[in-house]
Amino acid sequence: MFSIHGNNSEDIEEEKQTEACHTEQKLKENTGHVNAMFNNIQNLAIFGGHFVQHNVSSATDDNGVFNLLQKRVASSAFHNSSQRADPPRCHPDTRTAILQTIFDWITQPRHDGENEKWLLWLNGAAGAGKSAIMQSIIERCILQVADSVGIASFFLFRADSTRNTLKSLVATLAYQLILAIPETSDDILGTIDRDPLIFEQAIGLQLQELIIHPLIRLPMHLRRQFVVLIDGLDECINPDHQSDLINVLGDVYRSGEDIPVKFLIASRREPVIENAFLRKDISGLLRTIRLDNSDVQQTSLDIRRFVTNRFNDIKETHLRKHLLPNDWPPFKAVNEIVAKSSGQFIYASVVVNFVALPRSNPGHQLEIVRGIRLQDTSSQNPFAHLDALYQHIFSQVQNLDKVLDILAVVLISKLSLIKEIEMLFMLSPGELEVCLADLTAIIECQPHTQPLARMKFLHASLPDFLQDRTRSERYHIDLKEYSTKLICMALERPLQISPFLSPERHLDVVSRRENCRLHLIKTLLKQAPESERLRSAFMNFDITFPRAEKPRNNAHYAYTFTAPKPNLWESYDIPAGAQLI
Repeated sequence: MFSIHGNNSEDIEEEKQTEACHTEQKLKENTGHVNAMFNNIQNLAIFGGHFVQHNVSSATDDNGVFNLLQKRVASSAFHNSSQRADPPRCHPDTRTAILQTIFDWITQPRHDGENEKWLLWLNGAAGAGKSAIMQSIIERCILQVADSVGIASFFLFRADSTRNTLKSLVATLAYQLILAIPETSDDILGTIDRDPLIFEQAIGLQLQELIIHPLIRLPMHLRRQFVVLIDGLDECINPDHQSDLINVLGDVYRSGEDIPVKFLIASRREPVIENAFLRKDISGLLRTIRLDNSDVQQTSLDIRRFVTNRFNDIKETHLRKHLLPNDWPPFKAVNEIVAKSSGQFIYASVVVNFVALPRSNPGHQLEIVRGIRLQDTSSQNPFAHLDALYQHIFSQVQNLDKVLDILAVVLISKLSLIKEIEMLFMLSPGELEVCLADLTAIIECQPHTQPLARMKFLHASLPDFLQDRTRSERYHIDLKEYSTKLICMALERPLQISPFLSPERHLDVVSRRENCRLHLIKTLLKQAPESERLRSAFMNFDITFPRAEKPRNNAHYAYTFTAPKPNLWESYDIPAGAQLI
């Protein structure tokens, strides 16, 4: 059963204090002093550059232009965001050829040949290691060429509502551009000052006015290469926006101007994205690296090196390392893992995490993995071995129904804050981590002591697995079925409405905590099909007025606050006058 919650004033104040602490620490680390221009900024990252004082009075005002820009930034999409704690990166001495190719493309000036291509598309299947490559290349650039190349990044993730769309893309890039090349600050902030609603306009115009033009207008002696890295374009929840961005980039470079910026985009090879890149006006300026077509032998060697090194770490650091024989792991076991990986790092990564579980015997864990057999050996599914491993992990979960309910809410509503999830499911602080303890190899719960602790899938292949019945079978999460189930669960608890008196009229209002529960119901309704079960749940939803003479029972109030799909009103006989409050 669900409980309800909301963001009360204490929570908000706590979050503000936390953000302020993050801000001050980051500023001290990156600049050595705190400039008033950067007050209240979270997850600050400075990529090289020279610090230049600019007299932009509105930007140094707490309510000024820079503050307006800051509010539009998705800091969770930064490569070093606290919400991407311990992001995937390439293991040392792996992917060396691909990393060097990308590094050369970034750092070398455009000239005849492959480096003239201003757009690079890194593509591959789920688990191929795209995000790890992107993370590693950013970190390498910051360490080695920060003074000559400015870097900005945006990491999309479907399960995080703050970075599963492109609405904050340009603002986030512009913010990083100011930090990387401070000489662009006046131009960017001046544009926002003249047009404060620019972030409501088309992404193409935003890109031109806040990224391209400020770079072009720089004096030649101040110009340097600027590179934008966008990871997981396929994670954008609107496919039309995926192709729109690529088309916008094509329009930008058709101008013929010498634009000192390159774009590196990593994604799966989805049809919408691939078709956009195949446009004639784009394909001529595009360089493509297909991880699926990379050197199979070299990839296998990289996976072997990764597995061997991680197993050596387990032998040296695991709590139960004394249980492992000197010749562990068996050479044959490593060969099997490499073979089953089929060139994809994700399988090897999940295996290593599973073997390394702190409460288990690594030797026994490895033998469990080796003992997993495919039910259908003729399957053409490229993730067959990964799916078999996922299925085994879920088979060990205690209280599976509750765990699947929790994962369904996360998949549908994009909730990730542990505090919110625990309140919804009436869990005590820290109990979510206990519920998901058997999934530690594939799901991370940040320490509960962190004010904004989040739950996250360790790889995008897990949501794919859960939502595909042919792969997950009994662990399948049908979004429509679970939406109906979760709505009915949410409606089991009466809605608490407190009377509010005003001189003009008497209004029934819900608390912020209750309204949050209703907002979840509204989100779930977008997935749930019309049914008699839903109708019955709404018609029997209790509306309780604590100060009234007696409780009322009327579905009108439920719909007043949830505002479901219009065609549901007539189906469920809800009063036509009901309005969203």
